[in-house]
Amino acid sequence: MTDDNTQRAIGELRGEMKGVDRRLGEIIDLIKSQDERSSASRARMYEAQEKTAREVRDLGGRVGSVEGAVAAMDPVFRRVGSLMERSKGILFVIGLIWLFMGGLILEGVKWIGQIVAKAVMGGP
Repeated sequence: MTDDNTQRAIGELRGEMKGVDRRLGEIIDLIKSQDERSSASRARMYEAQEKTAREVRDLGGRVGSVEGAVAAMDPVFRRVGSLMERSKGILFVIGLIWLFMGGLILEGVKWIGQIVAKAVMGGP
């Protein structure tokens, strides 16, 4: 090889090396960009997880307070239930009295009708 060919080969190698260096720089920039996007994505994911964890803790506290309120109301519910059971018996008794009174009224109307019929018909 002559000096000109050697110099030309060296120039071509330098050009290729610059191209490789440029491509390597692009690859490094791409990897950095992907790393930054991944970091931002992970940060958003962790923030969402923390927000969900806070909401779960808040809901746990709210459920606990509702359970406490319901436990405090339990005696009232029991009292109302016993009053409702008693009221069923009272309503049954009132219904029987009403039926009995209705029967007496019908008998009274029937008796008055018989008296009127005897008076009009002239029977004994």
